[in-house]
Amino acid sequence: MKYVGHLIAVGMPFIAWSAPAHAYIDPGTGTLIVQGLVGSFVAVATIGGLYLQRVRAAIGRVFGRPAGAEGDELE
Repeated sequence: MKYVGHLIAVGMPFIAWSAPAHAYIDPGTGTLIVQGLVGSFVAVATIGGLYLQRVRAAIGRVFGRPAGAEGDELE
């Protein structure tokens, strides 16, 4: 937070004096961006679920619940 004012002071001239790009995003590019976002969300959710399952199994072992106990497996 100490350098936020410096970053704003340096960054504002770049934004203020930038030239227009005269570019657009066509529907194919927009679809590609949406597909990447959805894929990223699914990948993060899957990896998070796998690690959550490992954490639950480790906590179960600490508190004496066997690994194959009822409710550990996903249905």
